[in-house]
Amino acid sequence: MCCKCLYQHYGLDPACQALEHSLRTVHLRFPKAFSIAKRLEIDYAPAMVGFEFKNGRSYPVFDGIVVCAEFKDVLLEAYAEEEERRQAEEKKRDETQALGRWYQLLSSIVTRQRLNNRYINNTLSSEMPTGGLCINYDESSASLSDRYEHNYMRIRFLVFDLN
Repeated sequence: MCCKCLYQHYGLDPACQALEHSLRTVHLRFPKAFSIAKRLEIDYAPAMVGFEFKNGRSYPVFDGIVVCAEFKDVLLEAYAEEEERRQAEEKKRDETQALGRWYQLLSSIVTRQRLNNRYINNTLSSEMPTGGLCINYDESSASLSDRYEHNYMRIRFLVFDLN
């Protein structure tokens, strides 16, 4: 007997269980079984296992699919292959994300080191302002306030230049 008649019934309610045994059908409960059966063009029916009551209404509860027993092995093999492919894809995606995060971390470290070398290591610690960056001002005769003013103008120029 063909599984197309399963579409006329609602899954695995008690009235259909006798029909299930007479038609030699199986209930497959693995996730996304319907997409695999659809891709393989195998007739299936959603398996309704009961009703759920919410807000004074009843809603059908579906769990898996019902297919003819002769397609069970084909579907299980296809599901195993699909699961392996999905896990390989997930692993590749995770590795790509990890490499991207490492690249971002290393780029940040290099940028921080470059900025430290440029702005902090080139000045004497006694000349550094307490709250900001400064650069080395090479005139030995300039006073400390002239150096701060020069650094302020330089930093202001850099900030406006970035915008």
